[in-house]
Amino acid sequence: MKLGDRNHFRHVPDSPSPRSFAGSKFCGSVRKMQDSLVGDVGDYGKYALLNALAGNDLKLGVNWYLNREITKVGDGSFTDYQHLRACDPALHDSLMAIVRGDRSVTAIERSGILPRDMIFFSQPVSKPRSNWHDRALQALAGADLVFMDPDTGFGHAGPAHILLEEVRPYMRRGQSLIIYQHHFHHEKIEATIPRTLNLLASLGCGTEPWAFVFRRLQARMYFIIPAPAHVETLALVGSGRAL
Repeated sequence: MKLGDRNHFRHVPDSPSPRSFAGSKFCGSVRKMQDSLVGDVGDYGKYALLNALAGNDLKLGVNWYLNREITKVGDGSFTDYQHLRACDPALHDSLMAIVRGDRSVTAIERSGILPRDMIFFSQPVSKPRSNWHDRALQALAGADLVFMDPDTGFGHAGPAHILLEEVRPYMRRGQSLIIYQHHFHHEKIEATIPRTLNLLASLGCGTEPWAFVFRRLQARMYFIIPAPAHVETLALVGSGRAL
């Protein structure tokens, strides 16, 4: 069973078919929040998804939204997922090596888990936020597909959140986006997804956004906004063949 099968990821809604993971390579100081979570089962699904969506066609960029503050959205303890190893042994083993060693996003950048020609923006979220955001835009200008990885997802303030107005500039210059959204238990996923899709639609995407849900131990949501030029590339049929 591939990591992209419906038992692992759920594609919402059934609009453009998502890229199949079949055949892809995936599927003393306060520590940064992302460092404490590196290599857990959520990372396994996340990097599988990024590799599958970027494939060999799209240059990938990542804004980690590194956060110096403590944000309790998980403890990173879900690192025993041997039962999923067969989905992608190379990815699993690479993440386990990082968990046992330098557990950090820097180790992810150096590991080769993600495409080697990709772009990382690794500056922690800082004030004034608009200046930090401008630096991120400049650093990621060469990417076709940008992954935005805040601790919690959309919000109004704070380094743990992505601001809605930070999405629009990427869209305007023709970049596709993948945006992480944490699942908070006070709201059902079935409510979070349509609410967030409506929020993204309010930006005037010009294309229809959709969502993936990774349902292993803890549910995680990823929202995809395809640029018009990338709709066919990102919307591949389930067999893995290009449309």
